[in-house]
Amino acid sequence: LACGKISIAKDAIEECYKIRLVELGPLHIDTIDSYCQIGYIYIYTRQFTLAMSMLSEGFKVMRAVFDDSNEKIVDIATEIGTLCVQLGEKPRAQWYFNFALRSC
Repeated sequence: LACGKISIAKDAIEECYKIRLVELGPLHIDTIDSYCQIGYIYIYTRQFTLAMSMLSEGFKVMRAVFDDSNEKIVDIATEIGTLCVQLGEKPRAQWYFNFALRSC
């Protein structure tokens, strides 16, 4: 995506998150997923620290609300593991990858 298009995409995802937060509440899977989608935008723009913050928060909330075998939790764990590798946090990455494997 071109720089301008990524900005448009981020704005749209943030608006989607705000709407879902109001309409569905903070613990609905679609609301949490929208929040994590903002984190994915940060990965795309190589803002890994921001991405890690958002995905970690989404992961914690999802684990508190849903079963660990939930497909979205497994996806987020895998993405966080990949981020950890990029940030040089290999032991932490291993924990997330192992979590994803156990939860499948």
